[in-house]
Amino acid sequence: MARMKEPRDLEWDSAADPSVLPNIEARVPALLALFRGEYAGRELLVHDDRRFTYREIEEASARLACWLIDSGVAKGTHIGLLLPDDERFLTSWLAVTRIGCVAVALSTLVTPAELQRIARHADLHLIIAVPGFMGHDYVA
Repeated sequence: MARMKEPRDLEWDSAADPSVLPNIEARVPALLALFRGEYAGRELLVHDDRRFTYREIEEASARLACWLIDSGVAKGTHIGLLLPDDERFLTSWLAVTRIGCVAVALSTLVTPAELQRIARHADLHLIIAVPGFMGHDYVA
C-alpha cells in the first residue's frame, strides 16, 4: 500500500489528487483498519486545545458501537447525530456506520419543531446528542 502523505506536506493543487490517498476499499471498516494500523499513533483531530490520535477515535467509536449493539440497535437503523463538530461527532459517526446503521447529521441550530419533523421524516430510532450547545437546550 502506498504511504499517504501528511496534509501539511501537500501543495494545495495536489491535495485533490487521488493518488496521494491510501489505496483502500471505500468502506468504513477499511478506514477503521487503516486507523488501527499504520496511522494509529498519528493525530487525526485537533479541536481547540484537545488532540486525538487515530487510535483514540477508533477505540472510542468501537466502545460506542458495542453499546449501541448491546442496546438493541440493528443494521439499517437510522440514528440522528445532534452534536457539535468535534471528536464526539466523528466518534459517533464512525460508531454508527461501522455497525451498518444510517447516520443522519442534525444541525446544532435545529429548533424543537424542526427536530420533530426531521425525526419523523428520517425515521430516526435514536438521537445521539449533547444536552445543549451554544444556548440551545436539547433536553428541554
